[in-house]
Amino acid sequence: MTQKNKPKQKPENKNQQNQREKKQFGKFKQGQQPLRQFEKNLKIKARKGTDAWKSKYKTIQRFLNHYARQTKSMKTRKVYLRTISRYTKHLDIEPDQLTQQTKEAIEQQLEDYRDQLLIEEKSRRYINSEIKRIESFYRTNNKDIEIDKLHIPTRYRKKQEYIPTKHEVHQIADAANSNRDRTIILSLWSSGLRINTLLALNIKDIQQELKQDHEVIKLPVYPEMKQRLEGACKGKIPYYSFICKQATKALKTYLNERKTKYGELKPEHPLFHSEWNQYENRNQERVTRSSISRKIKKAAKHAEIDKHQHISPHTLRKAFKSQLRTETETGEILDRGTQEFFMGHVLPGSEDPYYDKTKTKYHRKQYKKIDFTTTPPTEEKDKIIEPKKLQKHLNKGWKYIEKINENQIIIRKKQ
Repeated sequence: MTQKNKPKQKPENKNQQNQREKKQFGKFKQGQQPLRQFEKNLKIKARKGTDAWKSKYKTIQRFLNHYARQTKSMKTRKVYLRTISRYTKHLDIEPDQLTQQTKEAIEQQLEDYRDQLLIEEKSRRYINSEIKRIESFYRTNNKDIEIDKLHIPTRYRKKQEYIPTKHEVHQIADAANSNRDRTIILSLWSSGLRINTLLALNIKDIQQELKQDHEVIKLPVYPEMKQRLEGACKGKIPYYSFICKQATKALKTYLNERKTKYGELKPEHPLFHSEWNQYENRNQERVTRSSISRKIKKAAKHAEIDKHQHISPHTLRKAFKSQLRTETETGEILDRGTQEFFMGHVLPGSEDPYYDKTKTKYHRKQYKKIDFTTTPPTEEKDKIIEPKKLQKHLNKGWKYIEKINENQIIIRKKQ
């Protein structure tokens, strides 16, 4: 067929173009992705370069300038911008129009928005947070407003959580699809690190620990990690934690398998890589938070945990906190300062400046006292005996339950 007679290709429609872009997405490097929808709505020019975080809207630019002075956190910036984008979409107006109304009109619109979110059954904490962010936007644009917030009852929580027991965590880890997922689950639980913090770690962060062949590996947390992942070092508070023996063993196995499969592990490579097959070099790509959250729920379901849908990376952090507060293998409980340090918390008042955070040997020794080994839950066994044999069984640890008749008694013992 000649070039002249060759049939012309039909131009792609919008749907075909979107599908093609989705297929090509795996070839992009993380950080080179196109602008997100909320950024387009607010006319943000770019995330990097000379036009980084500059908006064509004056009110948005003033808002961005304010938070650039107050905080360098990219996560905070993103959360606030998403809120403003949702609010402008709700009102169907441009951001610059938000401040061109009277104070009374603004407050009425904001109250209506608050009530609409309540009708949509959003969490009360979520609604209050949304309102506070919008109020902040108005304040930076010289509109001082304040709306009554919703009352939050004590221990209020809309989103259900389930904190797994030590035995259940091991069950979940064993039910994971890959050794990488098993290592992440054990590491999240036994270190108490936030999910973004764990995923922001690079190979170089643990190289020295691996060379020294420690039983429990130290995981450092430092502000520079925020350049890799938003929220990787909350409050820019540096500290460190450890992972248990089981997690350390799983980590070494995982890294050996990964090296065999994908080649040399360089210091700048992420500690936990992405397994998405659309990436050209998965060894260099960092696994995402959403992916791991799904993996944990899936593993919990396979482990037949009743409340598997309520288990998340954050509930594993809470399970670690519970472990810190239980008796150690030596029968003692870690002092409160050490507990708070392992959680990455700042001690109250003047306690924090006087707490020595540099004693790695001491903290490693304290951490090793925590019992991360698993034991199956105890089962109770019932038995029917004659009344004359009751005392003999009580001496052996059995417990009286009830009398059936003159000749039979039910007793129980933990197995």
